Amino acid sequence: DRQPFDPVARFHLGNGASLDAIITNGDLSEKGIRQSGGVMVSYLYDLDLVVSQHEAYAVDQDIAYSKAVSRLLEEQEPTSRFRIPGVRRTG
Repeated sequence: DRQPFDPVARFHLGNGASLDAIITNGDLSEKGIRQSGGVMVSYLYDLDLVVSQHEAYAVDQDIAYSKAVSRLLEEQEPTSRFRIPGVRRTG
């Protein structure tokens, strides 16, 4: 259904946040390693964009993300699973 597996991601994206940063080694606890390989993300709520980002996500599953995340995506192979239709950069 193109929804993120993570319920926290679904919550924030569904409420109009954008994916702001991907933090490697963000949670090196045993639980963090087991759940996400230690990777964490942060979300940004830009009040001027929350409504439009919520609508884009609710209707088309468009995920808004920052320039920093865009740079990480550009480094991926063209066939990377991160290059999915509907994902768009904001800001």
